[in-house]
Amino acid sequence: MRDPRRAAAATLVLVILLAGPRVASAQGPARPLRGFELTMVDYARQGAMRRLQSPECQQVLSDFRDPQGRTPLENLSSFAVGPDEYLAQIPFLDGQSRPLCQGQSQLLTTRGVARVLVCRSFMQTVQQQRDMAEIYVIHEMLHTLGLDENPPTSLEITQQVKRRCGR
Repeated sequence: MRDPRRAAAATLVLVILLAGPRVASAQGPARPLRGFELTMVDYARQGAMRRLQSPECQQVLSDFRDPQGRTPLENLSSFAVGPDEYLAQIPFLDGQSRPLCQGQSQLLTTRGVARVLVCRSFMQTVQQQRDMAEIYVIHEMLHTLGLDENPPTSLEITQQVKRRCGR
């Protein structure tokens, strides 16, 4: 059982981090998702959260190391919440104005920053390949917990998430 005081303190830290500087770029601040887009992202997030309740899926948080040699699981431990609870608190924002969203990207994350930017192509994936959308959400969660790319490649991360968390 988790210590309620530690969990409350960790939640406060997460809230402060999430409420930190607005996501800004040359294209302006990212906006919250609304309506249909928010509903679609919530479907994918809820499915990913269900997957993360499985001990096998949770092992993906120990499969990789960040540039400091820590696993995403070690980085998650400072929040005193489970991976599904952590994912529930990450804001998903409209990333349409970002140049990377004009290509094949579906979701964008800055390593170690607890937020995910959503590209329009992700909506199509949620509608047509819900399982893959949920895998992509877990992939991005790993980046929020410090996992970098190259190495491992984006494909390697996705394949490992699929192995651990696929049905």
